[in-house]
Amino acid sequence: MLRHHDQEQHNHGGGSSSRSRTRLPRILAVSFAVVPAVLSLLTGPAAQAQEVGHPWRTRVVATIPVAHGPEAVVVDSGRNRVYVAPDVGQTITVINGRRNEVVGELGPTSAQRLSIADLAIDATRNAIYTTNLGDRHVYRVDVRTNKVTVSPQLPIVATHVALNSRTHLVYVTGEDSTSMLVLNGRTLRVEATVALPEPGWSLAVNECTDTIYVATVNGQHVLVVDGHRYRTTGSIEVPTSAVELAVDERTDRIYAAGYDRVAVIDTRNESVIATVDLPGVVGGLAVNERTNRVYVTNLDPSGPNTVSKINGRSNKEVARVNVGLVPAALAVNARTFTTYVANLQGNSVSVIKN
Repeated sequence: MLRHHDQEQHNHGGGSSSRSRTRLPRILAVSFAVVPAVLSLLTGPAAQAQEVGHPWRTRVVATIPVAHGPEAVVVDSGRNRVYVAPDVGQTITVINGRRNEVVGELGPTSAQRLSIADLAIDATRNAIYTTNLGDRHVYRVDVRTNKVTVSPQLPIVATHVALNSRTHLVYVTGEDSTSMLVLNGRTLRVEATVALPEPGWSLAVNECTDTIYVATVNGQHVLVVDGHRYRTTGSIEVPTSAVELAVDERTDRIYAAGYDRVAVIDTRNESVIATVDLPGVVGGLAVNERTNRVYVTNLDPSGPNTVSKINGRSNKEVARVNVGLVPAALAVNARTFTTYVANLQGNSVSVIKN
């Protein structure tokens, strides 16, 4: 659930955002099952960009070791902090974005053990929201006090989470559920339940229009949910088996990534206007709205693990950089023009400057 999230650019959920085990993306699980040797073929040393477009403008400037395989990452662009959740373990690693080093950990007490499935951040309230693998709760972690608040038991097994930082509402889907829950971000109580025509997967939020987009479990559709009326208003067919979504509010675009391509959706007429082919299986997706650039992780069995940069105006790949082993998620700090890549098998976070 490789979410890719930046508080400034509103890609909630998460990266988000998003996203085998629930916390490993469906798309990776399918690929690894079909090609058992793929992990041994993947290599990922940090490197300069390959010769695509203007690669010298995009480069890996640091690789930050973390204790456990990172699988989800969010950014607080105002405080220049990066929060990384592991594949195994219950703590959230805190990275100083200026110094590119680990400066602490957040996590519950031993009585509140988490196996984090997904992350979303509300920087205005100093809160990180997480889902816990296999249970019916959402957890809020205060980044200042490390206080963990647990929601009442939910009617679904929560897998993916996103939020609207303007309304402070939290949205939750479950892999096998045809419901999307709307939670109060302060009380963590359910305020509404939205019926979905098919089970939902990853989420993205357009805060300007108060619209939530939900990728379906089968990956064939992106559902459109009205955040005012709490109802599904549309369904967009996509050619990508979409597992990850990201929103660009400035251009009215949604990016839906899956397998080896990204579909570009115009939200005004709710239609696919372009597709961008990529060299490998997509693991993570995020948008920098200030530069109109899209970042996508690639898992390529025949080559290195990479991150592609896509020009949002031309819908063309303009740069590609090598990163760590199995890049599972990424997030963008639009203020510092920095992308953070969680390398699941590399036990590291790659820092890309563009």
